[in-house]
Amino acid sequence: MDRLPADNDPHEVAVDQVNTTKQVEFIYSHFPRYPRLPFSVLVRSIKSKLVLVVTVVAILELMRSQKIRVIQNDTFDDFTIEQQESGG
Repeated sequence: MDRLPADNDPHEVAVDQVNTTKQVEFIYSHFPRYPRLPFSVLVRSIKSKLVLVVTVVAILELMRSQKIRVIQNDTFDDFTIEQQESGG
């Protein structure tokens, strides 16, 4: 522990202000540019594990409500998110 900087508090936790509503808006904001949105493009700018998890929950919620569909061509391929015709 002597090697840690004095001002570094290992018990400090940064709180991200994120919720599924914000992440749904984040997902929809990509559709004008990417009608077939690759998941890798969607999450490229996400730096927080919490935000990533909430984004996946938002995707699942949009799938459940049939506002988007998710397509994967082969096992382990990136999946593509498409807005349903009646969604959004």
